[in-house]
Amino acid sequence: MAHPLPKLKLSVSRANSTVLRQSAQALPGEYDDNFHLTGADGQEYVLKLMHPAREHSFIDMQCQALRHLAQRAPHLSLPRVLPDHDGELFSAVTISDGSTRLVWLLTFVKGTVFAKVRPHAPELLGDLGRFLWRDGCRAAFLLASGRRTGS
Repeated sequence: MAHPLPKLKLSVSRANSTVLRQSAQALPGEYDDNFHLTGADGQEYVLKLMHPAREHSFIDMQCQALRHLAQRAPHLSLPRVLPDHDGELFSAVTISDGSTRLVWLLTFVKGTVFAKVRPHAPELLGDLGRFLWRDGCRAAFLLASGRRTGS
């Protein structure tokens, strides 16, 4: 259930003052509202407006896993978490309906969104699994699950 983007304009500027929205497009999301933003300078981002029931620890885990991957496997084409103007990886914002949502910003990676790929053939899922286990990704997933990585 995506919120209309004009109502998020204040949230976008509060979340990251360096991103001035030029255009925006809703992206698919299972529970959260996601938007593809293009800045006036042509840079592309993903704004993630999390479901109201999402806990801080869940978002922190995602941010830490992506940061870990950025350090361990910088050659991978993965989104990078962009801190807000206070240096925080995510922020709490109040949107027009009065709800408080956690919001964070990532770099945009061009490609086909997995949700739009049909069918999810066994070969595709196998390739995805192998990709995710390589290049330090295993450690990020163990970190995300709260288990020790040993490295």
